[in-house]
Amino acid sequence: MGDTRRVLHRLPEFLERREETVFICEGEKDVNRLFAEDLLATTNPHGGGKWRAEFNAFLADRDVVILPDNDEPGRRHALEVAAQLQGVARTVKLIEPPDLPPKGDVSDWLDQGGSRDALLRLVEDADPLTIAETTEEEDDAYEATPRGIVWNRPSRDGPVPVLLSNFAADIRADIALDDGAESRRHFEIHSVLLGREQSFLVPACRFGTLDWVSEHLGAQAIVYPGQGKREHLRCAVQVLSREVESRTVFAHTGWRDVAGDWVYLHGGGALGKDGPIAGVETPCNRCG
Repeated sequence: MGDTRRVLHRLPEFLERREETVFICEGEKDVNRLFAEDLLATTNPHGGGKWRAEFNAFLADRDVVILPDNDEPGRRHALEVAAQLQGVARTVKLIEPPDLPPKGDVSDWLDQGGSRDALLRLVEDADPLTIAETTEEEDDAYEATPRGIVWNRPSRDGPVPVLLSNFAADIRADIALDDGAESRRHFEIHSVLLGREQSFLVPACRFGTLDWVSEHLGAQAIVYPGQGKREHLRCAVQVLSREVESRTVFAHTGWRDVAGDWVYLHGGGALGKDGPIAGVETPCNRCG
């Protein structure tokens, strides 16, 4: 296909129905079956392991449910998609319908007596995934070293170290940047390149593209070429983010209701009826 643009299956239909939950399956057959049950669904071209970073934007601020096939490749693909959508989608849930046969899928489950209502009950009862849960099976796969991030690629003879980048990076904070009209999610990334450390903000919707590497780290930052290396680097940064703090930063001044109390936001923080309010961040007081 060369440089032909890939898009998600039945993209126009789920873009039109923006308030509905989107189910992500592993094949077109399952997507069409869910549409027959009046459920919104999609899948990526070419099957498991072929999710591309440019698909993420289509799921921004959507509730997403991933339905893996009942085998190890299916679950691995589901976790990869879930990891990419963290911070992009509003919520991400992973549902494994009960009593599936080996290699079975949601179509098989519906054929053996499952129903639309039963599936929706499973979704309602499930908790959204966290970054840690989407990467739990990859905990030993990646390392941050003085040379950069290494992927310990599995092989029959044991792990083979593959250098993905010449820098290390991890997410230190998941920040809701609130400008008074809307809240936009950003990741605060800490990086080490050639012994130099720096931190910067990246919009969550751009994280998976890795275009922030050259923008913030400059010409000396290298993402090494090779099939799948960019996807592994994106996943590695998330896996290596052991402790991610969640914060809200107010990007405007003026009066604002914060946790039930009216405060005045200014460049140095916030003032309440009894004076300065601790713990309220604005861009200026974050930077000191």
